[in-house]
Parts: sequence; C-alpha cells; structure tokens
Amino acid sequence: MGSRAQAAMEYLLIVGLSAMLVLPLIVVSMSQSQRFADDITASQVENIAGAIIDSANTVYYSGEPAKKTIVLNFPERIQSVTVNNDSILFTVMSSSGTYEYVRYTNGPLNGTIRTFAGLHRITLEAWQNQVNITDQ
Repeated sequence: MGSRAQAAMEYLLIVGLSAMLVLPLIVVSMSQSQRFADDITASQVENIAGAIIDSANTVYYSGEPAKKTIVLNFPERIQSVTVNNDSILFTVMSSSGTYEYVRYTNGPLNGTIRTFAGLHRITLEAWQNQVNITDQ
C-alpha cells in the first residue's frame, strides 16, 4: 500500500511542477497576443485614415464635380470617427485604454463616418471648396 501512496505523491508533484511551469507561459502568451491585436488595429486605423485623407486631397484638388468612392474594412475597436474642418479623428480602444489617431487634410472636410466593424463604402465628393464625406 505504501508504494502506491508514494507513486500518487510523485505523480501529484510532477503535475504540480508542470502546472507551475506552464501557467506563466500561458499568461505571457495571452498578453503578447493582446499586444499583437492592438498593433494590428493601430495599423488598420492608420491605413484607413491614410486612404481617406489621400482620397480627400485628390478630390479637393480636382475640384467640383470630382467624386471618388473607396471601400475600407474597419476593425472592431473603433469607438468613434470625427470629421472636423481639416482633420479626421479616430478614437480607438486598446488593451491599455483609449487612444486617438488624427490625420490632417489639405482642404476642408464635411460629413460623417460610421464606426461599425466591417466594410464601409465611403464616397468623397468635391463641393464648393470643400470635400463632402458620405459613409453608405
């Protein structure tokens, strides 16, 4: 009977030590995957803002009746998009909190951009010395 108890204790000791070694690896990998997801979202927002601003500048310099439609895929973590007179402000949620990403344009902007995750069909149209943005 004593040898079975010793074997059970050795088994528990091995399982316990294994769990103590594996648990920190799981915690580190979870935090790294969260940072990776934050980096991907930041890169996507940067690309989206760049595409909108580049298209807005093109339409603005082309003048009326220039019009351009772009299709962009928005990530899930965008909380709001604000179109100001000369900039677009993205408010994005990350694992470390909320941050803002701003891009400036060469001409005045007007319009709204919705924040749902997925494909957005954004039309930029030159109107009387400004660019009107419509998210369909």
